[in-house]
Amino acid sequence: MFINSTQLKKLMKRDYKDVKLTIGNVDGGYSIMGSAWMVHIAHDGMPNIVKSLIIELAGILPGKGEIFTISKQNPDPQYEIDTGEGRSVHVVQRYQVAGRPAFRTRVYEEYYEELYGLIQSNISGSICHIRKELLDLIDPESINYDIEDLPGNPCYTTEMSSGLIWHNGTTTLLLLPGKLDDRVAGALKKIVFDPYLDGFLEEDGDGK
Repeated sequence: MFINSTQLKKLMKRDYKDVKLTIGNVDGGYSIMGSAWMVHIAHDGMPNIVKSLIIELAGILPGKGEIFTISKQNPDPQYEIDTGEGRSVHVVQRYQVAGRPAFRTRVYEEYYEELYGLIQSNISGSICHIRKELLDLIDPESINYDIEDLPGNPCYTTEMSSGLIWHNGTTTLLLLPGKLDDRVAGALKKIVFDPYLDGFLEEDGDGK
C-alpha cells in the first residue's frame, strides 16, 4: 500500500475519539472511513499493522460483506446494511467512475496555523485545498514494489469538492478538500501546474 501507517494510525485514533470510524470488508479488501478521508486496501496488500489497529479499536475484523461503525462513545461495532455502490465506503467503485484528472501541486497555503496543499483540476484549472496531514497519508516508501506501483495523479468524479482519489494496484485513497478563502486559488487558477499538460482540457469547465 502507499499509505503511511503511522499517519493512518494517528487519524484513525483521533476520529475514533472525536467522531467515528466506518470499517467494511467490501470490494475485495478493507475500507476505513474517517471524517475527511477514506482508504481501501486489498486483502493481499493489507499490512498486519493496519489489521492490528482495526482489531485494537474494534475488537474484530469485519467479515466479508460486513460494514460497521465504532467510536469512543460507542465502542461496540454497530453493524450497517450495505446498500450498494452508492455507499461512501465503496471508494473503489467511486474511483472507477472518477474520470476527471487533477494534479497535486507543490504549493501549500497556511490557514489558521495549518498547512493545506493545493490540488488543481486539469479540466479547468480550478484549485482546491486539502489539509497537509491528510496528504501525508501518501507515502511512496510504504509501497511493496513486488506487487504494486506508485499511485497515479489524483482524479475526481464531477466536482473536486466530492473528494480527490489516488489509486494503485492495492490501495485507493479519497481525501476531502477543506474550504478556504478563494483569493489565492483564484490567483493561481490560470497557471498550468502539470508539466505534461499544454493547457486545460475544458477552459469553461467549473472543476470545483
